[in-house]
Amino acid sequence: MKNELRLEAQKRMNRAFKAEQRDNNDGTVSEFETGVADVLNWVADHV
Repeated sequence: MKNELRLEAQKRMNRAFKAEQRDNNDGTVSEFETGVADVLNWVADHV
């Protein structure tokens, strides 16, 4: 389960990076995705 959580967190970080590369980026998507990734990593550490 930890590996699945970390994999999903990595996907979220990739989405955040891609969102930052867009021309019309306002930061909300990348901020949300990195927040979700942080929570997933925290859960993986504490399971």
